[in-house]
Amino acid sequence: SAKNMMNYGWKILAADLSGTFFDQLRGLIVGKVYTSADLAFYNKGNQLPSLISTNISASVMTVLFPAIANIGDDQEKVKVLTRKSVKTMSYVMFPLLFGMACVSKTLVPLLFTENWSPAVPYVQILSVSSAIGLIGGVSIQSIKAVGRSDIVLKMEVYKKPVYVLFLILGCCISPLAVAVTMLLYTIYGTIVNGRQLAMVIDYTGVEQIQDLMPATIMSCLMSIIVYPLSYMRINMILKLVIQVVVGVVVYLLLSIVSHNESYTAVLSLVKERFNEKRKDN
Repeated sequence: SAKNMMNYGWKILAADLSGTFFDQLRGLIVGKVYTSADLAFYNKGNQLPSLISTNISASVMTVLFPAIANIGDDQEKVKVLTRKSVKTMSYVMFPLLFGMACVSKTLVPLLFTENWSPAVPYVQILSVSSAIGLIGGVSIQSIKAVGRSDIVLKMEVYKKPVYVLFLILGCCISPLAVAVTMLLYTIYGTIVNGRQLAMVIDYTGVEQIQDLMPATIMSCLMSIIVYPLSYMRINMILKLVIQVVVGVVVYLLLSIVSHNESYTAVLSLVKERFNEKRKDN
């Protein structure tokens, strides 16, 4: 048993260590090539979207892995559960992160003072990057859960040379260009993850796009309405409240009008939890 577990586990460990190393390498290189202020703005820009994506995605992944592992021998059930996870994750996370990008012009000065305003473009770019990266994370989690740690490690071999290339390219231009190239790398990484997932559980690229499209379209429409509100010349707190309220209302209206299945599922889950708490009280 230990031998089988080690054969599976060392590949996951190697892949995770590789990811951590290259994430830290980015900060090291940006700080070395540019000023400490540039690195601070980059890190601050990454802090807000990471706060959302890390906390919520960690909760989802904790549930997703054992759920898929329990049905790992049934490819069709794994595919159904993965598709449901992708739909739900994108439905919940896309508006949060796209919304973060839209309100960052108001939120960053309000939280960290005007001195941190140069971090706003980083928040906007890295929020979109985080949203895309979450979908790649679901793909990796599903591949792990069916026992294919070899594919997880192989994907790191495919992706990290491109990561280094994009990082060098961005550093040759500007710190903001690094954020843009990291967004491009996230798109590339998500595509690589998605192709491998298609090979493992027959979850095709067309199906993946179909599952992501509703949340993507609704989040983009919401952003188009919310972002211009950041130019209102009113109290900062009031402006932020207006942006958030308008964003929530628009997204919910779009969900209702389009009869979004993830909206129905999330609403049912919330009602179920609420009824359980009422019974406990």
